[in-house]
Amino acid sequence: MGSMFKMFWQKIFGRTLTEEELYGRRMLVEDKSKAIESIKNVVAKEKLRLYQIEEEARRHKRELVSKIEKERRKKSNDETVRSSIEAPPLFASPEFALSGVKADFIREQVAQAKTFAKTLLEYVSSRCEGVASVCYRRAGLSRQLYSKIISNPELGVKKRTVMQLCIGLKLPIEEANAFMAVAGYCFSKSNFEDMAFQWCIENDVYNIFDVNDLLVAGTCEPITIY
Repeated sequence: MGSMFKMFWQKIFGRTLTEEELYGRRMLVEDKSKAIESIKNVVAKEKLRLYQIEEEARRHKRELVSKIEKERRKKSNDETVRSSIEAPPLFASPEFALSGVKADFIREQVAQAKTFAKTLLEYVSSRCEGVASVCYRRAGLSRQLYSKIISNPELGVKKRTVMQLCIGLKLPIEEANAFMAVAGYCFSKSNFEDMAFQWCIENDVYNIFDVNDLLVAGTCEPITIY
């Protein structure tokens, strides 16, 4: 059975596979159906939970809007209209306050992006012995994209890219969660792609071909192989 399995994968990829690759594929083929079913169940339950939360939030919002409207009508009979001359100062206007919030948010995002680039370099140094190509090739990223993340951290990074980097760096699930959080993301239980990456990390499936097997089985876009 082992030789047949080996010949099957060699025929597909046209090369001799390492024992590590063969073992990973064998385990993935055996567990893939269970993994897909488990992930789909988790995603379905999470979507139902989020729907119930949204419905409850919408109900509370309707009740609150109705209550505010009643209070507004009640007070309008007793309040006097303020003169237009008594305009509030600029710094008290909603537009000014909103611009301040936007500025703080932008500064926070820029700082977060720089922290992510720094964290990525630290992981490359410790887990890839400082060889960047080892990281981005195992992650299925181009050299240009990797360089852009490092040299222009203000541009931010996509969630899918961060998950692929978790694979390329071979991070255990605890470190992967922390790495995702640095970029401002987390694995979502309501998304099959997220759960597929999480399942691979939790089960030490870091080979890009094996990860793609699970992604394709869930009708997700596979990782590009450079």
